[in-house]
Amino acid sequence: MAIITAFGLAQLFKIKFNLVVQTLPFLLLGLGTDDTFVIVGAYHQTDAALPGEDRIAQAMRAAGSSILVTSVTDMVAFLMGSYTELPALRAFSAYATLGIIFDFFYQVTFFLACLALDTKREKRAYNGAPRWGFQCCCLGSWCGSDQYNEGQFVKAVLPESTKDLEKGQAEGLAAATVVAGDGKRDPNRKIFGAGSYDPSAPSFATKLVGEWIPKYTLSPVGKAIVIVAECGLLAMAIYGSTKVFMDFQFRDWFTPDGSWLKDAFEVEDRYFSGDSTAFEVYTKEPPADRPSYYHFQDDLVRLVDELRANDKFVTDNPPVSSWYESFCNSVEPGQMSCANSSQLTPDNFDFQVFQFINSNDSTEGRFFNGRVIFEPPVCSTADDCQIISSRIDGQSQDVVDGQFAVDLVDSLRDTAKAAIPDLDPIAYNPVFLFYDGFRVIAWETVRNVLMAGVAVFVMSLIVLSNFFAGLAVLAMVAATDVMLFGWMHYVDLQFNTVTAINMVLAVGIAVDYSAHITHSFLVVKGTRDERAKAALFRIGGEVLAGAFTTFLAVAVMGAAEHYIFQVFFKMFAAIIMFGIWHGVIVLPVMLSILGPVAYEDVAKQ
Repeated sequence: MAIITAFGLAQLFKIKFNLVVQTLPFLLLGLGTDDTFVIVGAYHQTDAALPGEDRIAQAMRAAGSSILVTSVTDMVAFLMGSYTELPALRAFSAYATLGIIFDFFYQVTFFLACLALDTKREKRAYNGAPRWGFQCCCLGSWCGSDQYNEGQFVKAVLPESTKDLEKGQAEGLAAATVVAGDGKRDPNRKIFGAGSYDPSAPSFATKLVGEWIPKYTLSPVGKAIVIVAECGLLAMAIYGSTKVFMDFQFRDWFTPDGSWLKDAFEVEDRYFSGDSTAFEVYTKEPPADRPSYYHFQDDLVRLVDELRANDKFVTDNPPVSSWYESFCNSVEPGQMSCANSSQLTPDNFDFQVFQFINSNDSTEGRFFNGRVIFEPPVCSTADDCQIISSRIDGQSQDVVDGQFAVDLVDSLRDTAKAAIPDLDPIAYNPVFLFYDGFRVIAWETVRNVLMAGVAVFVMSLIVLSNFFAGLAVLAMVAATDVMLFGWMHYVDLQFNTVTAINMVLAVGIAVDYSAHITHSFLVVKGTRDERAKAALFRIGGEVLAGAFTTFLAVAVMGAAEHYIFQVFFKMFAAIIMFGIWHGVIVLPVMLSILGPVAYEDVAKQ
């Protein structure tokens, strides 16, 4: 519901839908179940004898603030991603922010309403009725498969020990039975497997995270091992970060394997231009004091010479193509410059170029038709003819990575500007838009991650009301992001727009695992070790279950052939892995050593 609402509302705001945003349903599907697990886990820890409304109220008293912390920090972290010049990241952040808002809204409204209905089902079972039956008004009994025996409906009876339901004796409720024929059947029996289902019993995830893991990690030796392991992982991540480079081969990466286009690109790379990029240098209208291109002939020669001889990013084959050289060769054969030609004057130069390009007798000249722009477009006399723009074509060396692409664009623009500054030249090709993206992506990503981190810290500080708690959450999120960036080197991912989006998203996702544990640590009493263990037992299982469902939601993208889905799978798997490591293993160790005092102890001071 949150996904559908977010998409619908985003369309009202005219937020564009793109290929990157297609991964958002998988993200929200995983994040949405996190809060569900936390609420249900808190509900199961309440007294089963209490009325359903009271149990839900107690559950939300314990879990509500926890999911509020994570929802607010997620929302703010994603919102920070919208302050960017990258359209894909801006759209994704907007959709994700709306998704988080409505996920929280539906969790505390619609889901709680469904949970309230389920409490009534549980009460019916405790009173001897089947869990999935309906009441037969005429017979005064409950009808359902658990009550049906040899074609007769029977009434449910309770043992003597469960008559005082108002006092809420849980042991009596758990012992409720239904008499059917000659045998007794337990309405709480498991749907799968033998025995009775006890909702208050710890789940496997709770036992794993709340009992078994802290038994080792929170021992003195275990703490030392965790700290050494964390330092080792950070060292590997920092080393990997130094090896990550920028690249975005949209032609190869966005072409599915097995496509005929893939074969065509391989042939092109092997026998033709490969990964080189065509470029054009555009010159503009001359200044008013020198209105003819006649005055810029030396500059035009210098521009071509600089591109051919001194710019290392320009290839010799094919060579730089200049309309001016071809024109001069037609005026004085064999000459690359006609600045000293007696046939040309400032008054007739532009008109002579027009005739060269548009003459039916000049095949070479007509090749440059469209590469020189005149005003008016069709010149009739020399007195009324002016060149207002021209284009010189070239080919770059093979583009090896993103940094090479940025250096290529900078070099071409600097060369053109230095050679002919008065004509305000610009080197351009549509692909340069992507290359210019490399220029800003590093700063954009660093800025957005820092903004998201500051937002997470501020919101954690406000909601958790403890400076050290907010700092601990921020430290775990920062360590997760550092490891994620280093992880890119080990799984052969490059830094580009797609991976940058995941770097920003990691802040909002990783905060969930740490914020839940930190909040639980603050609400329980005891020594630091006792509180760390209690926090893991209280909510650690739900955190692990939420992380597992998030992984299941994104696991389907691992089988996709498209580059974007593959990147999201690799990076989300790392976010979940490192987030759980820091939230369930490293953070409890940190809190057991340097953790802040509990809320109750602060209130007593």
